[in-house]
Amino acid sequence: MQKIVNGTLTQYQTTNSKQKNTLLVLHGWGQSGSNWQTIANLLPKNYQIVLLDLPGFGGTEHLPDNPSIPEYTQFVFEFIKKLNLKKPAILGHSFGGQIAINLTAKYPTLLFQLILLSPAGIRNRSKKQKLKTRVYKKFKFIKKILPKSIIQLILKQLTSTDYLNASSQHKQILKQIVIQDLTNKLNKITTPTTILWGSEDKEIPYSGKIMANLIPNSKLIVLYGQDHNPHLNKPQDLAQAINQNLK
Repeated sequence: MQKIVNGTLTQYQTTNSKQKNTLLVLHGWGQSGSNWQTIANLLPKNYQIVLLDLPGFGGTEHLPDNPSIPEYTQFVFEFIKKLNLKKPAILGHSFGGQIAINLTAKYPTLLFQLILLSPAGIRNRSKKQKLKTRVYKKFKFIKKILPKSIIQLILKQLTSTDYLNASSQHKQILKQIVIQDLTNKLNKITTPTTILWGSEDKEIPYSGKIMANLIPNSKLIVLYGQDHNPHLNKPQDLAQAINQNLK
């Protein structure tokens, strides 16, 4: 399905569309709503499940200029209003979780429940990450004289897979969102919140306990044996955890 949201052609999918209760899913970086279709079919039948393609992913157009978390947040807010979703629950994964955190902090009465799956948002970089950044900045000055094969090997060590695989437009967005720390937003969230985190998640440094301590009325559930993408690798286990915690 498609809608125009503030001039942006937007694609989304719905399951159980006649139900009044709604769960809106915000996918992670480099993915789309279609990656959540298996999960959608395993969630409660008394919920309308809305799988949104965030701008620049799936079938949704890019936002204008060089958007970051505030622009993505406002887009999701406008999407909720466009579809006339009354007090939905939101499930945000990774990058989608970063948007969901900012949205819930900015509009505290918009949702009735927040579910975060390995959300980005806390950007306290380790000494190793800081060292990589310094090395990468120096590397940019000499890469013009190195063979392409050597450049690729070095880049794999210094940058994330998301950045390596991103288009030039997405790289500009990534540069902004990876430095946006939402720690000071967490204590502003008053919506009941469930944080799900895979014990084997290597993509985002584990910060679930920090989030649970800072978000009032929240709880942390560790998904043992699961990685950063349980919706792709262990959908039935993840669906069970969501079902048990969806109010």
